[in-house]
Parts: sequence; C-alpha cells; structure tokens
Amino acid sequence: MTLIDCHGSRGGEDPRGEPLSSEVAFDVLPLDEKRLAGVCEQLAHEALSSNGDQAKEAARALSRIDSPVAVSFLQKVLDANVFASFFVVPGLASINTPETTKILIEAFDKSAGFTRIRIKEALYQMKPQIDDPALRQKLDSILAWQPQIVE
Repeated sequence: MTLIDCHGSRGGEDPRGEPLSSEVAFDVLPLDEKRLAGVCEQLAHEALSSNGDQAKEAARALSRIDSPVAVSFLQKVLDANVFASFFVVPGLASINTPETTKILIEAFDKSAGFTRIRIKEALYQMKPQIDDPALRQKLDSILAWQPQIVE
C-alpha cells in the first residue's frame, strides 16, 4: 500500500524532518459476531433509554452497522416508535434482505410522521422483490401512500 499525502506526494518528511515510510501493515481479523452483537445491544439500549442528541447519535451509529447481526437491534429501536426510530430506517434499508423489507413494511402502520415517510422512501429505494402476494399488496399500498399536509 502506498500512502499519498494531501499534496499528492509519496513518502516525504514528517514535521521533524524524518523520512516517512510509504508502507503500512495491518491485520484483518475475522468478524467477531458476539462482540458486534454486544456493541449493537449497547447502542440500541442507549437509543431507547436516552433523550435527544444522545439517542439520535446511538441510533445513527447502530444504523451504520451493515451486518445481519444488527437487524434485531435495529428492529427493536424501530418498533419502540420513539424519537430514535427515525434514524434506524436507513440501517435496515442498507442491509436490504427479505427480512429487513418485511420489518419495514410491518413497521409502517405502527409509525407516524417523518418515520413513516422515511420508511416509504427506503422501501422505494430498496426495490424489493416480494413473492408473498399479501406482502406485495402492502408494499404497493405503502409506495402509493401520500402524507397529509395539515395547515
């Protein structure tokens, strides 16, 4: 691996005048699902038990975990129908499996306001392939839904 600094040069000198190496070594370890589940659990707990920015940041961090390990924790926050629920929708959408599609479809009727709009947008972008006729009908209904503007 060759590192290039912000000026486009390779190697060079550090601020002390010592030569910089253009090689970096690192180890890639296998996924530790148990540890990842622990992190997901902690973030979900914080999203559900905190208020305001702390809940939002925990939910956003959880939604950035692009792994099936995170799905049940994302669902838990979404189903709680709390402030942080809005922020986990993109996480479920990015995992984009039949399970996450079903979770979003089922959460739509239980959600309100901007979370509902976000679920609709996510499902539209996911373009899920659904074989179950009842689920397909529900998806079509969600995609046709228009939010009501109250003045």
